[in-house]
Amino acid sequence: MGLGSSLGGRDAEATANAGRWKRRDLNQEPTLAEIERGVLFMAYVVETYGERYAPVLDSLIVDLEEARRRGGSPTERAKRILDEAEADGRLAAANITRKRGCQEPQRQT
Repeated sequence: MGLGSSLGGRDAEATANAGRWKRRDLNQEPTLAEIERGVLFMAYVVETYGERYAPVLDSLIVDLEEARRRGGSPTERAKRILDEAEADGRLAAANITRKRGCQEPQRQT
């Protein structure tokens, strides 16, 4: 007896959703879209199953507001900070030279 049969046929469901969910590195912070999906899902959970799940929803709402306030991915924020520092001379004063066009090394999966 396979695992799928012991789970009531969830094997087929997992296979059907396999292309829908993207695998992500757990060391990365969640994207704005991922947090928004989490807020929507938890709003549904609170409405459907009750207020005992409200603290999770409230936490996600705070995370969403903070992510919107920060704006962009960590790489975009870093680029914005360095661009601003470069424009007003703080980058040179800190003896930092930027190498244009450098890419982060590819991770092997």
